[in-house]
Amino acid sequence: AKVYSPTKSTFDTTNIAGGINYACGAVFGEESNVLYCWGANGSGQLGDPAFTSNYSTTPRSVTTILRNFTTGSDFACFAMQYPPYTTRCWGRNYYGQLGRNTTSNTETTPTSLYKLWSDQIDFPVLTAGDDHVCGVASDSRMYCWGRNNYGKLGMNANPDTVTQRSITTLVNAPDDNASVAWGKATAGVNNTCALTTAGIAYCWGSGANGAIGNGATALYYQKAQRVSGANTYAAISGRGATTCASLSSGSIQCWGANDKGQLGSSSIATTFVNVPTTTVTDVNQFVTSVDFACAVRNDDEIWCWGSNANGALGQPESVTVSADPVAVANVRDLTWSGLGVGVYATYGSQYLA
Repeated sequence: AKVYSPTKSTFDTTNIAGGINYACGAVFGEESNVLYCWGANGSGQLGDPAFTSNYSTTPRSVTTILRNFTTGSDFACFAMQYPPYTTRCWGRNYYGQLGRNTTSNTETTPTSLYKLWSDQIDFPVLTAGDDHVCGVASDSRMYCWGRNNYGKLGMNANPDTVTQRSITTLVNAPDDNASVAWGKATAGVNNTCALTTAGIAYCWGSGANGAIGNGATALYYQKAQRVSGANTYAAISGRGATTCASLSSGSIQCWGANDKGQLGSSSIATTFVNVPTTTVTDVNQFVTSVDFACAVRNDDEIWCWGSNANGALGQPESVTVSADPVAVANVRDLTWSGLGVGVYATYGSQYLA
């Protein structure tokens, strides 16, 4: 079933992110931080080994010691709340995206990353793409693991010969910034993009559809490439082949694929844009999925753009694509604490009374 208008859930959470037909949400409390997951469970992505059904409409508890989490297409990871801040992953592992030094099919139990040195790494930032994960460590270095098609792990290795890495692998510094300090990151389908602590944007991986953001068009880039322009960004998000980043002014700039209008540029005649282009303004938070994106403006209205094939824009079924950002009509009087997306769905969290 598809839901084309926002529907209130009976489950209260302050942070939601999804994958393909499943989602996870966090409840942060005074004594514990609990992570729940619900939806599809065919690859064990609900993180509950005692639950063997293919799906659950009821949120299943994964951990009570959550610091932060990220959801991939059919796997997920979280970092623990307390030292040594161990990262654990579960779900599909075909490309080693669970970081366990193996490529077993699935893992239903959240399992620590392989202890080569990963148990020594604190990841305040975690981001999962379609089949790879990247984490920014507390020392501002970045590590990635999983599938390396198009060089999206950033390890400066030929992706034709190094097709995957099932252990945490250090991302190489870009040629123009040998002492780079990473601050934020976002993993897509065939790319990874990141911000330095100074807000400078870099991307690597597939050069198709303008995804590198600087006019580059080679098949792949296995080393970080600087995005065009002199802008410094506050946040970055890119789940597919389109990436968006926000300026301190509240404007969002996007680059990459535009076949479903996911750049929010009022047209799909141009199927991709290879340099940052301003999309919406007056924004305080935003998220991008594979072929759509949403943002919360400073007046608390939610605006979305791109594909509405599964109702992710909150528009009627008659609207299949919107290349212009459109307001989600029946939530205009609500105040939002968080915004999240899966591959097919959008999630909003309200401030709790």
